Amino acid sequence: MAQDNNKAPKSAQQPFAEGTDPKSKPRRRPARHTGERRAINAFDIVVVVLLVAVIAVVMSGTQLRTLFRLEPDSTPCTVEYMVMFSDVDEDFAYRVANGDGVYHTVSKAAMGTVCADPEVQAHRVVIYANGEAAMQDKPGSVDVVITVRASAEYIKGEGYVVGTTPLRVGSNLSLRFPGYSGVGSCINISEAASSAVGAN
Repeated sequence: MAQDNNKAPKSAQQPFAEGTDPKSKPRRRPARHTGERRAINAFDIVVVVLLVAVIAVVMSGTQLRTLFRLEPDSTPCTVEYMVMFSDVDEDFAYRVANGDGVYHTVSKAAMGTVCADPEVQAHRVVIYANGEAAMQDKPGSVDVVITVRASAEYIKGEGYVVGTTPLRVGSNLSLRFPGYSGVGSCINISEAASSAVGAN
């Protein structure tokens, strides 16, 4: 039987069409840039707000000043501050003595030491008689001024601070002594060997 010489050998057969060869690896199509931007969602807003809040806290107050300055922002000092306890029982003057320790009623932090005998004066009230106002001593009630000496820091732009408690003339201080605790008004602050700052 005659052989067909026109039959192509196996090696010369038609190759597989592109992409149909089972042994060939599929080609990856290049990613297309559509130009679309991802929409901002609520999570993004929350993250931004939290970051701003953290930065604001870190850079607030004295930390903001120390970030841009090499020198310290506070100066250690010793202060004497006077606190008036108004309209208290007259026995109060006998419950506080020179040398007593003073503590903050809430934080329990040390606030200094009583450095002078208490100043006591009668507590006066306004009364009206015959259509006229007059001042009169209130029986059994006094105003007591306590002077306290304490180690403090003077922070520029903020004033004096004892521990973590700021001292400001006119502000109320909740203090505890060995024989008494109460809320008084700071009426004067002075730095050792310097002029007084505040009301007299």
